[in-house]
Amino acid sequence: NRFQGSFVMRLRPQWDSVLTDGIDKYFFSWLADTGPGTINTTDYVKFYYDESSDRFVLLLASNTAGEIPSNVIIGNLTFESDNYIEVAGWWNASGVVDTKDNIRYYAKIFANGEIIGTETDPIIQYIPESHLLHLMIGGNNSTTSTSVTTNEIEAIISEAAFFTQSISDEE
Repeated sequence: NRFQGSFVMRLRPQWDSVLTDGIDKYFFSWLADTGPGTINTTDYVKFYYDESSDRFVLLLASNTAGEIPSNVIIGNLTFESDNYIEVAGWWNASGVVDTKDNIRYYAKIFANGEIIGTETDPIIQYIPESHLLHLMIGGNNSTTSTSVTTNEIEAIISEAAFFTQSISDEE
């Protein structure tokens, strides 16, 4: 189900929240397929730590809309190298009304149980156009190969779960 999804990861990054190496750290790349065994590099959901701004980024991209700044959900968290953090997030093309504040959210990012980023504008135009079939954990993929990753996370991942539906904030 490409219209909604969620993830949770518990890990020990081997860097702190102020990066200086010039390399983004990808937690995962979940990409669509253009044909049997071929990755579509323009149709995906990616979650990474942006080196240039020192923040977490949830990025949705479709073949039609591509990558543009308004389809990025961002959040900040200060952390130390080699200490456990838990990051999670979800997206939903229809949006979900949060009964706590009566606002419709289309995506959220959490770190250590706290909301660090939200999207309240519709995201349907950025939802991948094909089903997400290729999951690269701990790296990015910007090629059509199913075995190549770049911008590896440099972390010890102790737990990771991915869902094809958006889970609630409390879950």
